[in-house]
Amino acid sequence: MNAYNTTATMATPTLSLSSCAVLCSLSVGIPSLELLDPAAASALTTAKHAREGRAKVVKKLVVSPHLAACKRIEGEIRAYVRSQTASYDRGRDLLPNTKLIDVKNTVRDFFGTLAHHRELFLQDYPAQVARAQLEMGDLFDEGDYPSVSDLRSKFRWAFVIEPVPESTDFRGTIEEDIRKELSEMYEANTQTRLQQAMQDVWERLMLPLRNMSARLVDKDNGKPTGFQGSLVQNVLDIVEIMRTCNFVNDPAMERVRMELRDVLSGVTVDGLKASAPLRAATKTKIDNIINNIPSLGW
Repeated sequence: MNAYNTTATMATPTLSLSSCAVLCSLSVGIPSLELLDPAAASALTTAKHAREGRAKVVKKLVVSPHLAACKRIEGEIRAYVRSQTASYDRGRDLLPNTKLIDVKNTVRDFFGTLAHHRELFLQDYPAQVARAQLEMGDLFDEGDYPSVSDLRSKFRWAFVIEPVPESTDFRGTIEEDIRKELSEMYEANTQTRLQQAMQDVWERLMLPLRNMSARLVDKDNGKPTGFQGSLVQNVLDIVEIMRTCNFVNDPAMERVRMELRDVLSGVTVDGLKASAPLRAATKTKIDNIINNIPSLGW
């Protein structure tokens, strides 16, 4: 699979990046409360006449629906922020200004739900430890369990928003020739990151697009291949990202976005399941789009 070469279609932005996007970084940490137990693993391999090191024993210190909810919400937050941004620089993503308020509010709501489940979990934690002592037998070790206050500190989350730096941010008493060199280095680095961000959008499009093409092939008996209800929506989600995250005004990306919007207008999973001609026609159009994405080389 070849990566998309954004250089060929990279358009010069008519506006500075800082005028249309911000940088955001999401950090979420939820304690697993699961531990490896080497002694138990050694006992297991001995009992099973296996070689030492051939088994691992993971102790689940507590069984809590609220801790499970926190872990599930962590995944949902990450997926949501990923769906609204383009990758940019080592954990910092480009968030379009047009989506800033909605994303910030949605993440805040996620964090509120996390805080709710954290508090319920911490309230129930002493009872969970007592239950574990009864259920874990010789696997129980009181030293494995942090205090409530220590455990609280292991829950963390933050969503940081900051402006995209400009090359003109090199100010002060730096010599003019050094300032010019630094600005040129920054501009070159920014262009490289922008190309990588656009490549990320293209690659994120190709997975659901190729999956749709594969799923629209009928079985030998003429029946549709089984596909999920998200088949169409998965592509439409990326089409929306192509609209909001086309920071370089790439004409190829806009063309593909418009083509996909037109092809999928009014197309539903139920309609595809019910109509062989619709499946065939949609697959032909999707394949044509895939084959005409420039420089992709699939």
